[in-house]
Amino acid sequence: MHFGIEIIDLPRLYDASPPFDIQPIHGSKKAEWLVLKGSGELVKVDFGDHSVTSVGRVDHAAFDRSQEAMLQVSGDGRFAAVANRRSVKGAVIDLSTGRTTMSLLREDYCAEHCPFPLAFVQRDSKWLLIHATQWNRLDVSDPEIGELLTGRSLPQLEAGKPRSEQNLDYFHATLLPSPDGKWIADNGWVWHPFGMVRTWSVERWLTKNVWESENGPTVRNLSTQEDWEQPICWIGNRTLAAWGEAEDIPTGRLVFGCYDVESGARIRTLDISFGNTFAEDGRLFVSKSPDSGVKVWDIASGNRILEDSRVQAIKHHRGAKQFWGFGAKGTHVLSRFVD
Repeated sequence: MHFGIEIIDLPRLYDASPPFDIQPIHGSKKAEWLVLKGSGELVKVDFGDHSVTSVGRVDHAAFDRSQEAMLQVSGDGRFAAVANRRSVKGAVIDLSTGRTTMSLLREDYCAEHCPFPLAFVQRDSKWLLIHATQWNRLDVSDPEIGELLTGRSLPQLEAGKPRSEQNLDYFHATLLPSPDGKWIADNGWVWHPFGMVRTWSVERWLTKNVWESENGPTVRNLSTQEDWEQPICWIGNRTLAAWGEAEDIPTGRLVFGCYDVESGARIRTLDISFGNTFAEDGRLFVSKSPDSGVKVWDIASGNRILEDSRVQAIKHHRGAKQFWGFGAKGTHVLSRFVD
């Protein structure tokens, strides 16, 4: 077992400033990624043949270039969602035409503490966008025409009366769909404050219950911890792995638990080191920091099977089975695990 590593220099990805973000096009088996450049240009990069293709540009009014920005891309590479990571504005671009199809706007309450919740999911061959509209509300829209698919009116808070279960006391944050897109994990938080990972069925949300993301029967509150935005990853279509505290573990120690999202039960605990975590072919790849290398665990046995200090694992491309990271002097480090 080893990693195959390639270091690539692509100066065209830089303007006067480094790119804002890079995201994999998961539906492609090729090493195709989408990059949001500092100028607002969107380019598709194929790290296999080193090609760089301009596919769109984000309007200057869509997000503030003086702030941190983030990018999400649909699995087929057609749609891109761009937003200020710690602010309120964003946009959706149809990369097949270059046209902006949606403006995104969320409530500003504590937005500086919550990455803009954005995720693409596929249903019946159509890509949909999950996005925040309020601090405690998510919606689903059709990114092709901007149509809202989850229209509903949240109950108003009334002085002296308890909060409705549909009016969540929960700050939505980073969203992570299951590989098949039928479930969503929300890496958000609640007062006072502490992180809480929630999951629910996207399928039921879209077909049976418009309130599913608030208090539907499939909602599960999984791991909790003092801080939010701790790494989470899917290790199957129904199993989410996350760090958190557990009642049967000494207080203050974070454990890596594997949760069945249908029941909400923690079905396994793995003794692995803390860090950014990705799953591929029954293995967990953990990187504590961009320059710390990668440790690899076998999920079935729980044993660590490899460590490589050369590997950068900031992002993972499921389709191409490829890891990406920044190298020295603006280069890109691409790695693949070879069994």
